[in-house]
Amino acid sequence: GNVFTFLMEIEGITFREALQRLAKRAGIDIKEERRERPELRLLKETAEFYHRQLYKPDGKKALDYLRERKIPESIISLFNIGYAPPAGTVSYLKNKGFDHSLIIKTGILTDTGRGFRELLRDRLIFPITDEFGRVVGFGGRSLDSSVEPKYINSPESEFFKKGKILYGFYQGKKEIRDKKSVIIVEGYFDVLALHLMGIKNVCAPMGTALTEDQAQILTKYAEKVYLLFDGDEAGKKAAMRSVKVAMSKGVFPYVALLPEGEDPASLFQNGESGVVVDTLRNAKNFAEFYLAEASSIEEKVRLTKELLEEIEKIEDPVLKNTYIEVLASVSGIKELQLRNVLAMFEKKFRKEKSEGFSLEMRLVIASLFDNEIREFLLENINPEDLDDEDAKSILQEFREGKSSEEILTLHPKRKEIIEYAMKYIDLNERVKEDIKSRIKELKFYKERKKIFTKIFEKTEEKDEIEAYLSHIMDLKKKQFRGD
Repeated sequence: GNVFTFLMEIEGITFREALQRLAKRAGIDIKEERRERPELRLLKETAEFYHRQLYKPDGKKALDYLRERKIPESIISLFNIGYAPPAGTVSYLKNKGFDHSLIIKTGILTDTGRGFRELLRDRLIFPITDEFGRVVGFGGRSLDSSVEPKYINSPESEFFKKGKILYGFYQGKKEIRDKKSVIIVEGYFDVLALHLMGIKNVCAPMGTALTEDQAQILTKYAEKVYLLFDGDEAGKKAAMRSVKVAMSKGVFPYVALLPEGEDPASLFQNGESGVVVDTLRNAKNFAEFYLAEASSIEEKVRLTKELLEEIEKIEDPVLKNTYIEVLASVSGIKELQLRNVLAMFEKKFRKEKSEGFSLEMRLVIASLFDNEIREFLLENINPEDLDDEDAKSILQEFREGKSSEEILTLHPKRKEIIEYAMKYIDLNERVKEDIKSRIKELKFYKERKKIFTKIFEKTEEKDEIEAYLSHIMDLKKKQFRGD
């Protein structure tokens, strides 16, 4: 690595943050504004405008609503909460020099089909930031019970993709990194409520459950994730989906279900923060939560298999081992039995993954990335003996003296071959010997096939048939001896 990767790994920061830190140490002033995209500048300016409007006469009802929800100035400031007035946002942005088309592009202005209007007008505003603190979109809550929907978000854009953003993550990032754990809640006010309880390692997905992209962000900062959801049926389903996603990305999941119909915000508002704290303290690990849903032995077996399928996807062997130990402890099924089932899943998985290429092609792909295997393949297999046309053409090109680079550069399946090699080919000595054995098996198979073809197609003479069969027996003996 280098100084950047060292800082990123030791301090758990991003490349961008490492660059900023090193520049600061060197006395270099990185003026980000010069490079900031106009869309991001517009969104940042809009967030500041909305925040100021909260304290204007039109924003009084929004500010009163926040006070009713017991949200203090410190939290309003930390999350830059604001208010979008009924009109005036667009004219303000134009006066600031932003182009009309850019205002439309960022979703501040929307086309209704009958003309343009300000999307978030007369709503309480939650600026949504990415993991670097840049404003990328907005969430707006209606202040009038007759106005639906209650919540709307900015339209998706290059910068704002709901499945890749976690509300409150930036504000809680330091605490998440320090504690190596994160609490996932369902909504904006839930994030604010936990901050008010002194719990800052919290964020919310922009939907009902955690996505793979969101979990991927969390892996850079946290080892454990606590799913703090409503205990109703929808909350349980969201928790189940989120558990699987977290497991697949290597973040150890715990589930903390609140009393049905409750959320952190409502409990905080009613003076019942202790319920939230107790629920988190008694959180169930992934296996306890999953298997608690089993109403019969059959259901328990089914859910255990479901979890094993998720464990099979985990690449980190230490983490995978931990998951198996936890599942064995909770399920009461012996660890060895679970490992046997897991081995079956892994075998099935490898088979399914490799079905894109024939055995012939998989052996040829290995030869593309190792000279020793290539020489062994050329010594034992002739191109004309192969059935797979891609494998045949590559082997022929090797015989013509072309290099792997030359072959791969022009091959129509170059991308698929490289992806397969990166995922499934680990050319250590044991694997090389295994590949050589497969090449030998292929060689003997092809030779036997040739002989049987001659038997059935070229002769009916008894002595010739016996000679061919004798040759087959010799081949079998050689294969058995490993010649």
